[in-house]
Amino acid sequence: RYAKSCLLRWRVAASSKVITGEVGKPHLTGSLRTEITGLRFTKAITIMAQRINHIAQAAVQQMQATASDNARQQASLQSCGTQIAKADKLKELDAILLKYNPSNQAVYCRDYKERCYFGTAPTLVSLRKLDDTADQQWLIPQLWNLSEFSGSSKKITKEQLRELAGVIAAEYYFLKVTELMVFFFQFKAGRYGKFYGNVDPMTITSALREFADERNVIYIKHEQELRDKQKAIDDAESRKNAITYEQWQVLKKQKEANGQIPDSAGKSGVR
Repeated sequence: RYAKSCLLRWRVAASSKVITGEVGKPHLTGSLRTEITGLRFTKAITIMAQRINHIAQAAVQQMQATASDNARQQASLQSCGTQIAKADKLKELDAILLKYNPSNQAVYCRDYKERCYFGTAPTLVSLRKLDDTADQQWLIPQLWNLSEFSGSSKKITKEQLRELAGVIAAEYYFLKVTELMVFFFQFKAGRYGKFYGNVDPMTITSALREFADERNVIYIKHEQELRDKQKAIDDAESRKNAITYEQWQVLKKQKEANGQIPDSAGKSGVR
Protein backbone atom coordinates (compact mmCIF):
# COMPACT_ATOMS: atom_id res chain seq x y z
CA ARG A 1 0.00 0.00 0.00
CA TYR A 2 2.85 2.36 0.87
CA ALA A 3 4.53 1.67 -2.50
CA LYS A 4 1.28 2.34 -4.39
CA SER A 5 0.83 5.58 -2.43
CA CYS A 6 4.35 6.75 -3.38
CA LEU A 7 3.79 5.87 -7.04
CA LEU A 8 0.47 7.71 -7.08
CA ARG A 9 2.05 10.79 -5.54
CA TRP A 10 4.85 10.64 -8.12
CA ARG A 11 2.34 10.60 -10.96
CA VAL A 12 0.38 13.50 -9.45
CA ALA A 13 3.59 15.46 -9.05
CA ALA A 14 4.50 14.75 -12.66
CA SER A 15 1.14 15.95 -13.90
CA SER A 16 1.46 19.13 -11.80
CA LYS A 17 4.96 19.78 -13.18
CA VAL A 18 6.49 19.37 -9.74
CA ILE A 19 9.04 17.19 -11.43
CA THR A 20 11.69 19.41 -13.01
CA GLY A 21 15.01 19.02 -14.73
CA GLU A 22 16.40 18.35 -18.10
CA VAL A 23 14.06 17.34 -20.88
CA GLY A 24 13.92 13.57 -21.23
CA LYS A 25 15.73 13.12 -17.88
CA PRO A 26 13.14 13.87 -15.23
CA HIS A 27 14.09 13.54 -11.59
CA LEU A 28 12.20 13.48 -8.31
CA THR A 29 11.94 16.28 -5.84
CA GLY A 30 13.93 15.80 -2.62
CA SER A 31 11.06 14.82 -0.30
CA LEU A 32 9.62 12.27 -2.70
CA ARG A 33 13.07 10.86 -3.49
CA THR A 34 13.71 10.38 0.26
CA GLU A 35 10.44 8.54 0.70
CA ILE A 36 11.11 6.20 -2.25
CA THR A 37 14.68 5.58 -1.04
CA GLY A 38 13.33 4.77 2.43
CA LEU A 39 10.83 2.41 0.80
CA ARG A 40 13.63 0.58 -0.99
CA PHE A 41 15.63 0.34 2.26
CA THR A 42 12.62 -1.01 4.15
CA LYS A 43 12.02 -3.55 1.40
CA ALA A 44 15.67 -4.59 1.52
CA ILE A 45 15.49 -5.01 5.32
CA THR A 46 12.31 -7.05 4.93
CA ILE A 47 13.92 -9.33 2.35
CA MET A 48 17.02 -9.72 4.54
CA ALA A 49 14.85 -10.58 7.56
CA GLN A 50 12.96 -13.13 5.49
CA ARG A 51 16.24 -14.71 4.38
CA ILE A 52 17.58 -14.79 7.95
CA ASN A 53 14.34 -16.35 9.11
CA HIS A 54 14.57 -18.92 6.32
CA ILE A 55 18.17 -19.73 7.29
CA ALA A 56 17.19 -20.05 10.96
CA GLN A 57 14.30 -22.38 10.10
CA ALA A 58 16.61 -24.47 7.94
CA ALA A 59 19.13 -24.66 10.80
CA VAL A 60 16.42 -25.73 13.25
CA GLN A 61 15.18 -28.38 10.83
CA GLN A 62 18.75 -29.60 10.37
CA MET A 63 19.26 -29.83 14.14
CA GLN A 64 15.97 -31.67 14.54
CA ALA A 65 16.94 -34.06 11.76
CA THR A 66 20.35 -34.63 13.38
CA ALA A 67 18.74 -35.26 16.78
CA SER A 68 16.29 -37.67 15.18
CA ASP A 69 19.14 -39.50 13.44
CA ASN A 70 21.06 -39.71 16.73
CA ALA A 71 17.99 -41.09 18.49
CA ARG A 72 17.51 -43.69 15.77
CA GLN A 73 21.17 -44.66 15.97
CA GLN A 74 20.98 -44.94 19.77
CA ALA A 75 17.84 -47.07 19.53
CA SER A 76 19.51 -49.20 16.89
CA LEU A 77 22.57 -49.71 19.12
CA GLN A 78 20.40 -50.62 22.10
CA SER A 79 18.40 -53.03 19.99
CA CYS A 80 21.59 -54.55 18.66
CA GLY A 81 22.96 -54.90 22.21
CA THR A 82 19.75 -56.55 23.36
CA GLN A 83 19.81 -58.98 20.46
CA ILE A 84 23.44 -59.87 21.16
CA ALA A 85 22.70 -60.45 24.87
CA LYS A 86 19.70 -62.62 23.97
CA ALA A 87 21.78 -64.59 21.49
CA ASP A 88 24.44 -65.17 24.17
CA LYS A 89 21.80 -66.44 26.61
CA LEU A 90 20.33 -68.81 24.03
CA LYS A 91 23.82 -70.06 23.24
CA GLU A 92 24.42 -70.73 26.95
CA LEU A 93 21.06 -72.50 27.19
CA ASP A 94 21.91 -74.75 24.24
CA ALA A 95 25.18 -75.69 25.95
CA ILE A 96 23.31 -76.60 29.16
CA LEU A 97 20.70 -78.67 27.32
CA LEU A 98 23.50 -80.55 25.57
CA LYS A 99 25.64 -81.07 28.69
CA TYR A 100 22.83 -82.20 30.99
CA ASN A 101 20.85 -84.33 28.55
CA PRO A 102 19.21 -87.67 29.55
CA SER A 103 21.99 -89.78 28.03
CA ASN A 104 24.41 -88.43 30.67
CA GLN A 105 22.34 -89.47 33.69
CA ALA A 106 24.34 -92.64 34.32
CA VAL A 107 27.68 -90.82 34.03
CA TYR A 108 26.76 -88.17 36.59
CA CYS A 109 25.21 -90.63 39.03
CA ARG A 110 28.11 -93.07 38.78
CA ASP A 111 31.12 -90.75 38.76
CA TYR A 112 29.96 -87.41 40.18
CA LYS A 113 27.05 -88.15 42.52
CA GLU A 114 28.30 -85.88 45.32
CA ARG A 115 28.81 -83.05 42.83
CA CYS A 116 25.25 -83.59 41.61
CA TYR A 117 24.08 -82.34 45.01
CA PHE A 118 26.80 -79.91 46.02
CA GLY A 119 28.28 -78.79 42.70
CA THR A 120 27.66 -75.64 40.67
CA ALA A 121 25.10 -76.95 38.18
CA PRO A 122 22.22 -74.53 37.43
CA THR A 123 18.90 -74.81 39.21
CA LEU A 124 15.56 -74.77 37.44
CA VAL A 125 14.91 -71.19 38.53
CA SER A 126 18.29 -70.02 37.26
CA LEU A 127 17.48 -71.46 33.83
CA ARG A 128 14.59 -69.00 33.55
CA LYS A 129 17.10 -66.15 33.48
CA LEU A 130 18.21 -67.47 30.09
CA ASP A 131 14.70 -67.95 28.74
CA ASP A 132 11.20 -67.88 30.22
CA THR A 133 10.57 -71.52 29.28
CA ALA A 134 14.13 -72.83 29.67
CA ASP A 135 13.26 -74.94 32.72
CA GLN A 136 10.51 -76.75 30.82
CA GLN A 137 12.74 -77.08 27.75
CA TRP A 138 15.13 -79.05 29.94
CA LEU A 139 12.50 -81.07 31.81
CA ILE A 140 10.45 -82.32 28.85
CA PRO A 141 13.27 -84.42 27.27
CA GLN A 142 14.03 -85.92 30.71
CA LEU A 143 10.39 -86.89 31.24
CA TRP A 144 10.03 -88.21 27.70
CA ASN A 145 13.16 -90.32 28.19
CA LEU A 146 11.68 -91.80 31.39
CA SER A 147 8.41 -92.55 29.59
CA GLU A 148 10.25 -94.34 26.79
CA PHE A 149 12.41 -96.26 29.26
CA SER A 150 9.40 -97.52 31.23
CA GLY A 151 8.23 -99.73 28.39
CA SER A 152 4.60 -98.95 29.23
CA SER A 153 2.12 -99.60 26.48
CA LYS A 154 0.51 -96.21 26.90
CA LYS A 155 3.09 -93.44 26.76
CA ILE A 156 2.79 -90.02 28.30
CA THR A 157 0.99 -87.53 26.03
CA LYS A 158 2.33 -84.17 24.88
CA GLU A 159 -0.26 -82.36 26.99
CA GLN A 160 0.76 -84.37 30.06
CA LEU A 161 4.41 -83.66 29.35
CA ARG A 162 3.92 -79.91 29.21
CA GLU A 163 1.73 -79.79 32.30
CA LEU A 164 3.95 -82.12 34.31
CA ALA A 165 7.04 -80.09 33.40
CA GLY A 166 5.23 -76.95 34.53
CA VAL A 167 4.28 -78.53 37.87
CA ILE A 168 7.83 -79.69 38.58
CA ALA A 169 9.29 -76.32 37.54
CA ALA A 170 6.91 -74.52 39.91
CA GLU A 171 7.19 -76.86 42.93
CA TYR A 172 10.85 -77.87 42.73
CA TYR A 173 12.43 -74.76 41.22
CA PHE A 174 15.27 -74.95 43.79
CA LEU A 175 16.59 -78.30 42.55
CA LYS A 176 19.74 -78.44 40.45
CA VAL A 177 19.42 -80.11 37.07
CA THR A 178 22.00 -82.67 38.22
CA GLU A 179 19.87 -83.51 41.26
CA LEU A 180 16.92 -84.15 38.97
CA MET A 181 19.13 -86.32 36.81
CA VAL A 182 19.85 -88.41 39.92
CA PHE A 183 16.10 -88.66 40.53
CA PHE A 184 15.31 -89.82 37.00
CA PHE A 185 18.18 -92.33 37.08
CA GLN A 186 17.05 -93.76 40.43
CA PHE A 187 13.44 -93.93 39.17
CA LYS A 188 14.69 -96.01 36.25
CA ALA A 189 16.52 -98.21 38.77
CA GLY A 190 13.17 -99.04 40.40
CA ARG A 191 13.77 -97.10 43.59
CA TYR A 192 10.41 -95.35 43.50
CA GLY A 193 8.10 -98.03 42.19
CA LYS A 194 6.94 -98.49 38.62
CA PHE A 195 4.17 -97.68 36.15
CA TYR A 196 1.22 -99.99 35.64
CA GLY A 197 0.00 -100.04 32.06
CA ASN A 198 0.57 -96.35 31.40
CA VAL A 199 2.92 -93.57 32.42
CA ASP A 200 1.14 -91.82 35.28
CA PRO A 201 2.28 -88.25 36.00
CA MET A 202 1.02 -88.58 39.59
CA THR A 203 3.42 -91.47 40.14
CA ILE A 204 6.29 -89.26 39.02
CA THR A 205 5.32 -86.32 41.26
CA SER A 206 4.85 -88.64 44.27
CA ALA A 207 8.27 -90.18 43.65
CA LEU A 208 9.81 -86.72 43.30
CA ARG A 209 8.43 -85.72 46.70
CA GLU A 210 10.08 -88.79 48.22
CA PHE A 211 13.34 -87.88 46.49
CA ALA A 212 13.14 -84.33 47.87
CA ASP A 213 12.85 -85.75 51.42
CA GLU A 214 15.90 -87.92 50.82
CA ARG A 215 17.76 -84.90 49.49
CA ASN A 216 17.01 -82.94 52.65
CA VAL A 217 18.54 -85.72 54.76
CA ILE A 218 21.63 -85.74 52.53
CA TYR A 219 22.04 -81.96 52.94
CA ILE A 220 21.62 -82.13 56.73
CA LYS A 221 24.24 -84.87 56.93
CA HIS A 222 26.58 -82.92 54.66
CA GLU A 223 26.27 -79.76 56.77
CA GLN A 224 26.96 -81.75 59.93
CA GLU A 225 30.06 -83.23 58.34
CA LEU A 226 31.27 -79.74 57.45
CA ARG A 227 30.71 -78.55 61.01
CA ASP A 228 32.57 -81.56 62.41
CA LYS A 229 35.45 -80.97 60.04
CA GLN A 230 35.67 -77.30 61.02
CA LYS A 231 35.56 -78.24 64.70
CA ALA A 232 38.41 -80.68 64.21
CA ILE A 233 40.46 -77.95 62.53
CA ASP A 234 39.71 -75.51 65.36
CA ASP A 235 40.63 -78.11 68.00
CA ALA A 236 43.90 -78.91 66.25
CA GLU A 237 44.76 -75.20 66.13
CA SER A 238 43.92 -74.84 69.81
CA ARG A 239 46.14 -77.78 70.76
CA LYS A 240 49.09 -76.14 69.03
CA ASN A 241 48.98 -73.31 71.57
CA ALA A 242 48.17 -75.48 74.62
CA ILE A 243 50.61 -76.92 77.24
CA THR A 244 50.42 -79.99 79.47
CA TYR A 245 49.78 -79.80 83.19
CA GLU A 246 53.37 -80.81 83.87
CA GLN A 247 54.66 -77.97 81.67
CA TRP A 248 52.40 -75.54 83.50
CA GLN A 249 53.77 -76.75 86.87
CA VAL A 250 57.33 -76.11 85.68
CA LEU A 251 56.41 -72.58 84.53
CA LYS A 252 54.70 -71.93 87.84
CA LYS A 253 57.76 -72.92 89.84
CA GLN A 254 59.99 -70.76 87.64
CA LYS A 255 57.75 -67.74 88.23
CA GLU A 256 57.62 -68.40 91.99
CA ALA A 257 61.40 -68.61 92.06
CA ASN A 258 61.60 -65.27 90.28
CA GLY A 259 59.06 -63.73 92.64
CA GLN A 260 56.35 -63.57 89.97
CA ILE A 261 52.68 -64.39 90.47
CA PRO A 262 51.61 -67.27 88.20
CA ASP A 263 49.52 -66.17 85.25
CA SER A 264 46.01 -67.48 85.97
CA ALA A 265 45.14 -67.07 82.30
CA GLY A 266 47.67 -69.72 81.48
CA LYS A 267 45.51 -72.42 83.05
CA SER A 268 42.99 -72.06 80.25
CA GLY A 269 45.41 -73.62 77.83
CA VAL A 270 46.50 -76.50 80.13
CA ARG A 271 45.88 -80.02 78.89
